[in-house]
Amino acid sequence: MGHGTHTSSTAAGSRVQNADYFGYAEGTATGIAPSARIAMYKVLFYSEDSDAYDAAATDVLAGMDQAIEDGVDIMSLSLGFIETPFFENPIAIGAFAALKKGIFVTCSAGNAGPHGYTMLNGAPWLTTVGAGTIDRELGAHVTLGEGDITVTGISMYPENLFVSRIPLYFGHGNRSKELCDWNSLDSQDVAGKFVFCDYDNESSVFQSETDMYGLDIAGAIFSTKPAPKVAYFSSRGPDRRSPWILKPDILAPGYLILAAWVPNRGFAPIRDDDYLLTDYALVSGTSMSCPHTAGVAALLKATHRDWSSAAIRSAMMTTADVTDNANGRIIDMTTAVAGTPLDFGGGHLNPNKAMDPGLVYDIEVEDYINYLCALNYTSQQIQIITGTSNFSCKYASLDLNYPSFIVILNKTNSTTSTFRRVLLNVADTASIYNAVVEALRA
Repeated sequence: MGHGTHTSSTAAGSRVQNADYFGYAEGTATGIAPSARIAMYKVLFYSEDSDAYDAAATDVLAGMDQAIEDGVDIMSLSLGFIETPFFENPIAIGAFAALKKGIFVTCSAGNAGPHGYTMLNGAPWLTTVGAGTIDRELGAHVTLGEGDITVTGISMYPENLFVSRIPLYFGHGNRSKELCDWNSLDSQDVAGKFVFCDYDNESSVFQSETDMYGLDIAGAIFSTKPAPKVAYFSSRGPDRRSPWILKPDILAPGYLILAAWVPNRGFAPIRDDDYLLTDYALVSGTSMSCPHTAGVAALLKATHRDWSSAAIRSAMMTTADVTDNANGRIIDMTTAVAGTPLDFGGGHLNPNKAMDPGLVYDIEVEDYINYLCALNYTSQQIQIITGTSNFSCKYASLDLNYPSFIVILNKTNSTTSTFRRVLLNVADTASIYNAVVEALRA
């Protein structure tokens, strides 16, 4: 289909000059860790009954088992199952086996945002990645009415276009329709029209329906501000099955990402049932942010051979950026107000800073087992997840040595929570750290 090609080339694609998507985002493309080796495992298959691609739990587990057998260092899973208890979740089970082999596993958070409790892949031994925008937009000029109004916006249409008297639709006054939430749009309202979407809260341009005159591809607009933003579709925490661990862990680029695509499958729609072929595609989703994290994990592991999977995740989270390029708090693309850790976790991934985090929060396999014990899983359920019956629940605890904190308030006026953390200095020299608490503001 192309999804695996896109994600794999994002993680470790070779350097390619003059990559573009029909004139959009033109330039030199490269994966995050281009010297790494990629092994791809096909676990999704086309179903004629549903006319879609789907994954069986057995296939996913088989793919993960084979990857472990092949000796991979990093696993990147841009897929997820509906959240169930961990002993019923094939990704959680397979990832625990990978954890015991020292394999770093990163997964997509899901594309069910912007609402809370929509997380997938919430197991604490996974690194769960949300999607953020980047500071590059795809420019296009649209001429409206009789040619007296020109609007510069974002488009992915694959060709310059000149048409007249085509009605325009914009869901003015209804934010869900302004954002082109397809669940809110009425097919009769938009049929035969050009649909405009407003992701920057500039809906004053479109007050009513009008006619479209022409569209010209303008290439890319760089250094746009503010960026990054939390993508509107990125799933948000807490995780329903494990709300005692703050998820997602981190944000990474996942909005209109240019990467390789299979050249023999139609991708760009131009007319009814007519698609253009392309070597590169612009795709959005937490599927795209996940391999960015996998590529950075490969670089970290190559640099710090002795780091555990938890140490790698910790380095990413504690050095992530919570401010954007306009020096403000990272905002939610949907509301244009400041996001929260339930939207972006530790912040937006910063690979260079992650190389030298100073301190890391490390976690042992036994700590995860103690967490499962505290979830009141039975011995049999814990054995399904961990693959061993040789464990004790004597030190059961929901307080993992995690690089984040979350308190669940059950409609109480006050509560007291105690968190205990152990930090490991991974810097070359001794250092002194001063703890500072920044109070949350309503």
